[in-house]
Parts: sequence; structure tokens; C-alpha cells
Amino acid sequence: MNLIRRTTASLIPQSHYSSQTNLPRSFFDNSDYKYRYFVAQCQSSNLIQTRSSNFSRHIMSKRQADNDHPELIHPSTKRAKEINADTPYAEIKELLESQDTKSKVNSVLHWFRSKDLRILDNRALYAASQLAHTSKVPLICTYINCPAEFEWHGTSPARSDFIFENLALIQKELKELDIPLVFLEAAERDEIVPSIAKFIEDNKITQAFANYEYELRRDIKFFKWANEQDISIEMHHDQTVIEPGTILNEAGKPMKVFTPYHRA
Repeated sequence: MNLIRRTTASLIPQSHYSSQTNLPRSFFDNSDYKYRYFVAQCQSSNLIQTRSSNFSRHIMSKRQADNDHPELIHPSTKRAKEINADTPYAEIKELLESQDTKSKVNSVLHWFRSKDLRILDNRALYAASQLAHTSKVPLICTYINCPAEFEWHGTSPARSDFIFENLALIQKELKELDIPLVFLEAAERDEIVPSIAKFIEDNKITQAFANYEYELRRDIKFFKWANEQDISIEMHHDQTVIEPGTILNEAGKPMKVFTPYHRA
């Protein structure tokens, strides 16, 4: 069984290998930076609680969702088979494999997602740090806040508060390593890719790292843009012990019942 290896190695302080003169000072403090920090420099949980309370008005739980919410509409059997035959994850893998090897490294980006908010045991962040270290270039981290994305997934106010608390702690820990965490905002879901794309272009980033979020067509759009712009993307499996699609039955298909897992 091909288990995904975990990494607990510490990140290397950026000041050890890269001059901070290459990064805008506003990456470390929120004065006059064109991207508004939504949690930046929070010194107490009160600030985060206030932000979370205001934000929770845009959040709906799945139990309170309207009956026509997409998550409550079951697809037809035909549609389900079409999705299984051509999954977004498979297309993402094809796009990653079609990338050309990029030799020059200007700066490296790690894109935090809502499910990998930690600096230890974070495979993509560690890989990004190693590349920045060996190439002696800046490492920049970012997180995109999108209220519409939270609403779409039925994220509760408690969960959003947990995310904000985590982001404030992560920013503080990264700042001690001279690694900036920049917060971007996208009002709507279709603005997420343009937001990260603009940030990459503005800061002349050549390599971007992130952990997989499975079955997301948003990432397909991002990868297609990156391929067109000659931006190298590296993805890591960090949410699961075993990579999706590697455990198959004798017919080479995914298991449809739980019994084989129970007997393993």
C-alpha cells in the first residue's frame, strides 16, 4: 500500500537565504498595500471575533440551506456516471503532467487552502520552502478569503471563526521566520482565480505550490491559466493517507461498497 509520507521538518527562516529587500515591506505590515488584509496583524481574538461575527451574516448552515441549494440536488444516475468517467481530478493530473520543466526561479508562492492551515506537517509548504531555500529566492504565502465560497459549502460561523483564529496564528508564526502571509479577497467564487493570477503576475512568481483539494473545477481553470503563462504548479496530497484512485478492485475500478475496506 503506497502510504503518503508525512513531513514534520521545520521551515527554514527566510532571512537565512533570501534578502528581504526583494519583498515589499507591506507584505509584513498592512499599511498602504493594495490587497486588503482581512485578518492581518490581529493582536487579540476580539478582532477576529468581530470579523467573524460580521462575516457570519453571509454564512448559512446546510440545515438552513434552501431546498434548491446545489448541494441538496441529487444528480441523475446518468450524470453521476458521466462525472465518474471524467473526473476533475483526472483532468488536473493531466494538466500537471503536461507542464514544461522550468529552470529559472524568481520567487515561490504557497497557496494556503482552508483545510491545510498549519505550518508543520504541510507537504506543499515544506516543498515550497525547500525550493526557495535552494534557489535563494523569496517565499511568499497567501490565502484567499471568499465569503461566497464559504456560503456555497455551508461553512458555519464556528468554522469560519476557527479559520480566522488559525490564520492569525499562522501569520504570526511565519512572520517570525521572515515569511509573509498575504491575505487576498474575492467577493464571488469566479473571482478567486483572477485574484490569485493577478497576485502572481504582480509579484513575478514563477513557481506556485498548493495541497490538493479534490474534485474542484476551480483548480482546473487556475492550472490552464498557469500553463498559458508558463507558471510552474506543484501539487501535493496532504489531506488523505492514500492518494485517491490508487485503491481499485480486480476490474480496475474504485470500490463501490465498504466491505473490502472493512476486511483489509
